[in-house]
Amino acid sequence: MIVANMATYPPREDAMLAAVRSLAAQVDVLNIVLNEYREVPAELGVFPNVNPIIPEQDTKDTGKYLPRVGDDDIVFTVDDDIGFPADYVARTLERYDALGAGPVMAGYHGILYRPARYLRSDFLRRLIGYKPDYIVNSRRVMSFMDALPEATVVDDLGTGVSVMRGCDMPPFGDVRDAQRFIDTRIALWCHRKGIARVCLPREAGWLRPVSHPEGIWQD
Repeated sequence: MIVANMATYPPREDAMLAAVRSLAAQVDVLNIVLNEYREVPAELGVFPNVNPIIPEQDTKDTGKYLPRVGDDDIVFTVDDDIGFPADYVARTLERYDALGAGPVMAGYHGILYRPARYLRSDFLRRLIGYKPDYIVNSRRVMSFMDALPEATVVDDLGTGVSVMRGCDMPPFGDVRDAQRFIDTRIALWCHRKGIARVCLPREAGWLRPVSHPEGIWQD
């Protein structure tokens, strides 16, 4: 079964509904975790395969891992503020299947941490505010908006545009306290479990962000 998991909250409702209209027809089940909602939006009732979930507590971005899935399911974790094309699932499955049967998580937003190049000049360090112990100074970001010509092994994946087998998905209890840094927690999970992380190829603009007033991680 092909499953997609999304987490959202009321200020994102318009963007969420747009994503649902695109994704619902592409998957067997679309789970939507409705943080801060008191009732399910009526607009979701027209989608028979949408499974709305109102959690007891606000899960923020970790809510994508709240719905239970089967080990043999193919699971997409999706953000509510991205414009997904009509061929998103089909093309992603083609690219994912091409990676082989090993334990692997894939997606379209990746980070590769490169060995730091240290500046010898103290003056230059002060001039540009460079701190060699900051890991962000040695990272390469492969944004989901940009082209990537070939599949690339990365250290970190953005969980809003990811795909995995159900057996490689962490249980919610292992990530529930990772609000605001879920991508890093998932990278740690994969590292410990020996799951490769791969950023998938695509053309520029195939995925695009949707403007919104605020983020799901904000208080």
